[in-house]
Amino acid sequence: MPSAIARRLYLVLAVAFAIGGSGVHCPAQPAVQRNGSDRSPRLPRLCMPVRYREGYSNVPIKTRIGMLGDRYHEVNEALLGWNETGVPLIGRFEGGWEAVPCGDDTGLFYIVPLLARQMGWDADRSLDVFLIGIVVACAAAGLVGLWLTASGVWQRTLAVVPIVGGAYLAYKMGDVYVVQGSVVLMLIPWLVYAVKTGVRDRLRFLIVTLSGIILGLAQWIRTQSGSPVLVFFVVLVCFSSLRRSTRILLAATLFFFTSLPLLYAEFPLHERDSFLALHNSGYRVAFNHHLFWHAAYLGLGYLTNPYVPAIRDSVAVEYVEAIDPAAIYGGEEYEHLLRSRVKEIIHRDPKFFFYTVAAKCGVLASMLVLCINIGLAAARARPKPLGTELAFWLAITFAAVPGIVAIPVPQYVLGMVTLALLYCYYSLSFWAEKTYPQGLKPDVFSSVYGPTKVVP
Repeated sequence: MPSAIARRLYLVLAVAFAIGGSGVHCPAQPAVQRNGSDRSPRLPRLCMPVRYREGYSNVPIKTRIGMLGDRYHEVNEALLGWNETGVPLIGRFEGGWEAVPCGDDTGLFYIVPLLARQMGWDADRSLDVFLIGIVVACAAAGLVGLWLTASGVWQRTLAVVPIVGGAYLAYKMGDVYVVQGSVVLMLIPWLVYAVKTGVRDRLRFLIVTLSGIILGLAQWIRTQSGSPVLVFFVVLVCFSSLRRSTRILLAATLFFFTSLPLLYAEFPLHERDSFLALHNSGYRVAFNHHLFWHAAYLGLGYLTNPYVPAIRDSVAVEYVEAIDPAAIYGGEEYEHLLRSRVKEIIHRDPKFFFYTVAAKCGVLASMLVLCINIGLAAARARPKPLGTELAFWLAITFAAVPGIVAIPVPQYVLGMVTLALLYCYYSLSFWAEKTYPQGLKPDVFSSVYGPTKVVP
């Protein structure tokens, strides 16, 4: 690689760390517990008034894969409630019944108890088998997909690096965060293969159909985990050399089959709500949306400031409680109060808002540079087709949004990190194919966009 490019790479890395690391006050990060007790004070449950408080939990987390304490306990509650009532997504609470969970990301609380009931396992074993199984299965499938599009032994050997690296990071993040990285590892290589010329239409549509179902399941388990892959495929297929009718049908097929698991998810929700409406007087249907303004408010605490003292969920709860103690945690009034506060802070101190976003972007940029590393030099030396660059960078940008809105920690942007690892692989592979083309098959992007010119 040209030494000038390497020097620029090191300069970018240094600047990214300087921007992202200076003055950052980040005392709180997603606390994934491993084989220990969750001794932190419990917040009010979603759908409970903000003035309500729970005590400490003395139940140890016994899974091999890391789990957040609240989510671990609610999975156990969902299994016990389903066994007792025969209705999914139900938990026992203060002598009555409650929705478990009260909010989005309900897939884990349905699939894991269902697996436990079918296999006769406890919740711990079901969580381990399901989450670790996702990592292993997606990594294996993704490696096969990369090998199908590789043009030589060197490329196949190199393909192991992003797959093993991405799978390891997914396992270390644990909890539902594994889905964000695993779905990228698995589907990006196969979707690239699906838009190659020469692939039979029957196989092409089969790959897209299965990918859509997997994306829908991923969205059900972890909100927005499948969205970057959707963005990647739509851009990639729009720039491909396939017929226009085929491009439209492929995109429509992916969106249609992505929606099927999400439509199916409404059935257990309806069954749960019907049960609770019958047994709990005054029951209100649980909300099913992500807490955007809760995350945005806490995200303003990333830098030391006089507005948001710390990045802890309790800070947002205490702010709302001081205004309206009867507001429901996660409800419309709760989000409305935080939205008003976020807008007030931005209007009062736009410079502080800009610095906060810049600091987060700096940290995210450092993550990208660390993951792509020499792939940046390879992309500079041998630029890939425009469609590929746009597909990757738009997907990476979309996957980085949670880190910009909330806090730029790996758990929230694991999809971005995994996309960066794959971008590095494709950049190095394309550089090798264009620099040393003798004896190699046509590169994968020639099969997607048509022949590409070899730069002498």
